Amino acid sequence: MTPIRGKMVRLDGKLVIRYEAVLWSEPTRQILYWPLSEDRSTGGAFRLEGHLLVTLDDHGGWGVAPEDRDFWVLKNARAVMLNGGKTEAVRVEREPISCPKVRAGVKTRWYEGEWQKLTKKGWVRA
Repeated sequence: MTPIRGKMVRLDGKLVIRYEAVLWSEPTRQILYWPLSEDRSTGGAFRLEGHLLVTLDDHGGWGVAPEDRDFWVLKNARAVMLNGGKTEAVRVEREPISCPKVRAGVKTRWYEGEWQKLTKKGWVRA
């Protein structure tokens, strides 16, 4: 299982996981907010607020990411999503990703999650 990365934030006064994903098919960033179960979370999970988190299992468990500056202090705290691995997002936001500036006349396209431009070498990241 590849870990999913998110950040614990407050949404309408409740703790949630904020997760961002770039859509491969269109130039859009999707932001999902997953609710946490405050009674099933352990080790003072509220202390994880504002920290980078990663999934720990397929059952909705989250812990502090190893690269977070406070990893050693918070490594035993666990946040658990409301319905485990079947949790639905309580809010979904969509933001357009605008094409970066390129010289006039240069062709661009959105391809597999990134903007590309056409050069003599072919399509490259814009």
